[in-house]
Amino acid sequence: MDPGSSSGAHGQPPAQPIQCILLFTTRGRHHDTREYEVHPDPNRSPAAVSEHIVPAREGRAFTVGCGQQIRISTPHGQQAADFFAYNAHGTDEWLSPNHTWVWTRNVHPRQGDRLLSRFRRPMLDFVEDGAGGTHDMMIAACDQFRYEQMGYEGPHASCSENLHVAMRRLGHAIEVVPQLINFFTHTPPHSFNFVDSIPRSPMNCWSIFL
Repeated sequence: MDPGSSSGAHGQPPAQPIQCILLFTTRGRHHDTREYEVHPDPNRSPAAVSEHIVPAREGRAFTVGCGQQIRISTPHGQQAADFFAYNAHGTDEWLSPNHTWVWTRNVHPRQGDRLLSRFRRPMLDFVEDGAGGTHDMMIAACDQFRYEQMGYEGPHASCSENLHVAMRRLGHAIEVVPQLINFFTHTPPHSFNFVDSIPRSPMNCWSIFL
């Protein structure tokens, strides 16, 4: 994390670096084959984190140390990057969009924002945004119950299941699916406060975090 950055209505909370488990999943639609990439920023310690390809309808989790910088990109476009983060030393602390936007006074994550945990501690800094602010912090993770409500019969891949599977691979059992950040997803308000949620970022959009 960068203790010198600042933004938001009240400045920034003091930096308290946390080693994080970062987890990315893709939306669970059966017909979708789009993927996205997570890799180190080429301008900072390229050997610090290996490159990860997150296939469609799957999730990947990995640990990022304090001060390491990551870059998320969507090579094909029109694909959401559903994002969770946990304290690597205690998974009862996770990234909380709700606590974050109470501090930043904005329901969309913006370049320069500091992303907070549910204990209101800094977890990540949003260093650079190459997607024009097309991100969401309001839409909940999809799950089996949602697809059943939509009329789908039988098991269906979902962000919630991807989260559980990816965390189990690292030896962590979780009981709660936190609110997530949907990178590269546009949620504009319409008339009568109706909100739409559509992955609209073109190919090769990216975001960088520290």
